[in-house]
Amino acid sequence: MQKVLVVNDDGYKSAGIRAMLKELDGKYDVTAVAPANEQSWMAKSITGHRELTLTPTEHAEFKGYTVDGTPADCTQIGMYQVLHEKPDLVVSGLNIGANIGHSHILSSGTVGAALEAGLQGIPAFASSVWNFKKQYPGADFNDQKFIPLLETAAEITRKIVDKVMAAGFPANTQVIAINLPYNVKPDAPWAVTWPHREAYGSVFAGNGTIFKNAGTPEIENIRDQKTDIAALLKGYVSIVPIAIELTSEAGRQDLATILGISILD
Repeated sequence: MQKVLVVNDDGYKSAGIRAMLKELDGKYDVTAVAPANEQSWMAKSITGHRELTLTPTEHAEFKGYTVDGTPADCTQIGMYQVLHEKPDLVVSGLNIGANIGHSHILSSGTVGAALEAGLQGIPAFASSVWNFKKQYPGADFNDQKFIPLLETAAEITRKIVDKVMAAGFPANTQVIAINLPYNVKPDAPWAVTWPHREAYGSVFAGNGTIFKNAGTPEIENIRDQKTDIAALLKGYVSIVPIAIELTSEAGRQDLATILGISILD
């Protein structure tokens, strides 16, 4: 049975990670390591200047460990201090709120936890449910009435994981990012997509000296129908292979010309 490390950024109390653990249990050898508190927007940050505490934790359907650090800390500690070896795969999620488009993907703690594994050569998946707060204003998504929706999303995620792991991870891919519509049905179609390109503009609101993250505006102009957000709006499950090259050949060529120097190949 393949070993899977399950992590998230919403914390161990989230109904999302509990749905994921329930779905994976029995099909994989599951170990869960989650943040002790919500760690959204933390991307792939690693704690550098304080001690972290690993605590065996049971809460509702969550049985595993908590770390008082970032999502990527959970991946690191889960792999090397809990499992003491690299797992066969890492699944991050199920996140409450979509992680779509370049800006959100690069800010996401859910994706960041998966990237921590993917950059070390471990197949990694980050799964998120499109934020449905507009449909249910003020809703508590740990409420029992939302559990069937999250369980359906977790089941679809597991099916995608199964198919990819059986066939082999795609070339030049560190993470597979899965985003599901808020009202996803078991037979929802799947589509491989591109991340939507958007600059979300100002994120913070305040009075001139004190500021707080006020969230990002709704994406309104969907020009490219091949993107993750376009797929979600059509009712598809969006699946994006994420590759972290950190450079481009065109950029290297242009920079070498600007500086009048050679490219080191």
